[in-house]
Order: sequence, then structure tokens, then C-alpha cells
Amino acid sequence: MRLNRTTWTLLVGLGFSLAAWNIHWSLYQMPLTFTEARWNRTDWHDPRHRRHRIADRYVETGELAGRTREDVENILGLPPETTYFSDWDIVYQLGSERGLISIDSEWLVFKTDEANTVIDYRIVRD
Repeated sequence: MRLNRTTWTLLVGLGFSLAAWNIHWSLYQMPLTFTEARWNRTDWHDPRHRRHRIADRYVETGELAGRTREDVENILGLPPETTYFSDWDIVYQLGSERGLISIDSEWLVFKTDEANTVIDYRIVRD
């Protein structure tokens, strides 16, 4: 069976679109594993949002749930002093908000219990 020109053009266009989406997702959206080099970047306007994507992975996997505050600080480093999100116990700034218009910042926040065990964590915007 031969494909007519229109069908062939549509299939090729669909293939290129899927390839472009896959490349974009891999470079800008795919959650990343933790490395100190990625986490400790000083470029808060990183167009690839590496620090955000590391936080995405932790939130998606639940890997830090049940860990102690000390464990979290050993992995991510000491959280910087901030007055933001005072109702949370541990707060890390991730950088500028993802999206077309980045007005706010995104933060990784943790809630701990009396034993300093992580009971909740998520990414929030200010």
C-alpha cells in the first residue's frame, strides 16, 4: 500500500513534532538525579531549571519522606536563612518560577514532626 503525499507529509510532520517534544522534555522538564554540581549552581536564572528538576524528582519519588532533618541537610546542604514560608521547617530556594513569565520564585519546603522526621514536602511559589 502506497501512502499519498498528504498522508506522508502528515506522518513526517508528526514524527518531527514528537522528536522535538522529546528533546525539549529531556533538556528542560525531565526530573534529574541529585548531584552537588547541579544543586549548588549559583545561576538562579538557569534556563534549564536544574535545581527545580532535582526537587521534582524528590517530590515525585517521595525519597525524602521519613528522613530526618539531619539527613535532608546532609543531602541538600544547610538551608539558607529566609523569612519566607515560616510555617515550614526547612526551606530551600530553587530559583525563578518556571514558565513564560517568571515573576515569582519556587521553593522546596519541608514539614517535620517533633522527632525532626520529614512528614511532608513539596514545591511552592511565593
